[in-house]
Amino acid sequence: MRTTARIDHCTDSRDARPAFGITYRRYVDTSSSHVRIQADNIDHAMQALTEYIGNTQYAVTSIRQEVPQVPAVAPAAEPAPAEVYVKATAGYAARFEGLTGDSLRALETIHGSEAPTDRITPLLDTLAAWKQHLDRFEATVTDADEKTVEGLPEDDPRRVAWRAASTGMDAFLKAQAAVHGAYVDWSFDLTGTVEINDGPLPTAPVIADGCRIPGCDQHWHSDGLCVAQLGELPFDEGSSVPIELTSPEDEAPYIVAYAFDPVALNMRRQMNTQADAVAFAKALRDAADAVDEAAAHLAA
Repeated sequence: MRTTARIDHCTDSRDARPAFGITYRRYVDTSSSHVRIQADNIDHAMQALTEYIGNTQYAVTSIRQEVPQVPAVAPAAEPAPAEVYVKATAGYAARFEGLTGDSLRALETIHGSEAPTDRITPLLDTLAAWKQHLDRFEATVTDADEKTVEGLPEDDPRRVAWRAASTGMDAFLKAQAAVHGAYVDWSFDLTGTVEINDGPLPTAPVIADGCRIPGCDQHWHSDGLCVAQLGELPFDEGSSVPIELTSPEDEAPYIVAYAFDPVALNMRRQMNTQADAVAFAKALRDAADAVDEAAAHLAA
């Protein structure tokens, strides 16, 4: 163990022992002096002081152990306004992809009349928040921010963030136009009517064990298919056009209407998306309405 104290005006950071600041006064001339001593403890520090002064009588007027100064940690740099904007609006643009009047009509057909509004409402909230972040970016960005990124590589994250933020208004206006166009297209679509059924809600369709869709008769399971007949359009001489929902194994389901007549191979309509099915259903409804109106000209 070290016992020799270190006496100096400055603390040696390489010396791990505590430092004691001692003020003392000599009896001879009553002058006061201050000294810094690094020692294992206060007793060793006093012993070192006596050896340092010599035979001169003295009185200690104050002694305190000095607390080592911890270097201040520099505060983290504030993120650039562009980086703040990009982080806050991440994923906003993707929420508006695929939004059209047809997509809202498809939602209404499948999930009911409230579904389009339920789709639009959170998008309006997103637009409001997006505009706030754009205003905040415009208020905080400076010319210095732009100059900082000018010399950076194209793929530098800070430059990528700057490009996204500086074109943010264009992306916002595109999303805003998509919401407006889709909602107006859906709202003013007068090609059909909506019948409101006040009766009890229909029960959920039952899917049999081993099937992927309701109504499957399991006839085509050996071919890896689940098939449910949705309806049939009758024609003369016993021919017909069946309409079926088909769910192949490891593939997406589809609806198909086709003719059995081998000389009419082009009489087939396959629907892979909701929009396809909605368009085909509308064509059937239009044709049915036309037949109903024309029936008035036929014999009773």
